[in-house]
Amino acid sequence: MTQAILFFSRAIRSEAQHKKLGHISAKLNHTLIQKYSNQILIELGKIGFDKFWFSDQPVSERILNKFGFNRNFIQDGATLSERLFNAYQTLKRLGYCDILIVGNDTTISASELIDVMQSTEDVIGRSFDHGFYLLKLSDFNKQSHILNSEYWNNGSLATQSFEFKELSVKHDYDYLWVILSCLKDRLFIFYIVAELKVIVGSKLKLHKSSLNVFHFILNKAPPFFA
Repeated sequence: MTQAILFFSRAIRSEAQHKKLGHISAKLNHTLIQKYSNQILIELGKIGFDKFWFSDQPVSERILNKFGFNRNFIQDGATLSERLFNAYQTLKRLGYCDILIVGNDTTISASELIDVMQSTEDVIGRSFDHGFYLLKLSDFNKQSHILNSEYWNNGSLATQSFEFKELSVKHDYDYLWVILSCLKDRLFIFYIVAELKVIVGSKLKLHKSSLNVFHFILNKAPPFFA
């Protein structure tokens, strides 16, 4: 098989240490990150392509086996662009020609991933923060040089001179309201709402105002209840 998925993500414990979702406890922060990370891992585990996890710290064999990963590599490089480029080159040296890069902080389904892998085009899924949540590159299209540092600017890619099939733009999990809207466990949502202390006027890292968060939580038919 010449196709592979490059899962580019910190280990879950490390992600919880580096990523703060708002004015919430460390325990709740870790719980939310573990929950959304597990969602993408479950979707990855449903598909049969070779999968490699490039993380900042070693991932246990138990987790790798549970979700069907072939191997764990430690990210190498001083910058994000260097680490991603080096990860891509590692899989190239292993003989993979079609490589799909995906992270852990955006909702994506197994069927979406399969559709992307079956496409003959290079594919990009952009985030509203100008980054990207998915990037598929094929040797046939000869566009892998997009990963060179000259095309990077603060986490976003300059793609004007490249040809990509564009997926829908998505919010990533940097915002609490996005996480709540994407989680499917109703009991867990009730737990989060009970634990969460939303303080109007506080400096929460939210895409919307605190009042909009209240409106979101009290909505009579939020997506996760549908």
